[in-house]
Amino acid sequence: MPLSSKQKPLSASKLLSRFDAVPVGMPFEYYSQGVSKFFVDFTERVCSQLALAGTEITNKTGGEPLLEMDVRYKDEIGRLQFIRQDPNVKTIYTVKKRTLEEAAEKATEQGVMLGALGGLAGGILKGDKEAALGAVGGAVGGGVHGALEGKHAATDMATEFAILLANSIRGAEDQVQAIMQGQQEAASARSEASRELRDQLDEIYGEILTLKEECSLSGGAAAKDAKARVDRAEQLYNEATAALDAGRVSETKAKMVAARNLTESAKSKLGTQ
Repeated sequence: MPLSSKQKPLSASKLLSRFDAVPVGMPFEYYSQGVSKFFVDFTERVCSQLALAGTEITNKTGGEPLLEMDVRYKDEIGRLQFIRQDPNVKTIYTVKKRTLEEAAEKATEQGVMLGALGGLAGGILKGDKEAALGAVGGAVGGGVHGALEGKHAATDMATEFAILLANSIRGAEDQVQAIMQGQQEAASARSEASRELRDQLDEIYGEILTLKEECSLSGGAAAKDAKARVDRAEQLYNEATAALDAGRVSETKAKMVAARNLTESAKSKLGTQ
């Protein structure tokens, strides 16, 4: 960003203090919605992505609901916190140290040093040492300010690690959301299967009630044998219902098959097939 007419060139000491004062201690906050139930998985995924990108993670302490650690990425050092705030996870990154060399590199990338060279050359030709140094300080100061200010939304200044962290959080969010979606779909499928099994149990119970009435109206040994089978079928029906309530689907299906076989056998004894 070029210097305006009202801006004064910064000396090296003022430039350093200005750069250090703005980002150091500045917190960056991120909110990940609906992932608190996966706090451990989510934080591990974020840390894994940061490590793969070259982040050094040390002094990790705590756990759920508060996980803290020190991080170092290139020349940037900071403190990282993950806080569970149901149903969300809040991530706070606080810059502890950044170097002037990083800012100078950004300034150079934006070409601000070209302006400094012109001012430096003019100052040297005129023998004006202060003007030459002022040109360098002013150009670098303007470049640093523009590079940092342009990368951050609103009033703060996003550091390089803050941007990496934001991308890592988004990636972890997408992965956790995919897991949550898969679990929801599986739960929905189980719920549908459970409804179908309950419908079949209702049919079995209807047959049991019908056969009970027929046994009471009929007489003889055949009716007695049929009733014994119906009573056992009813017991199996109750056991199958309890198994389904407990989520034991295989057991439910097995007992349903046995109950149906008994009701069919009872029908045969009564001659109602």
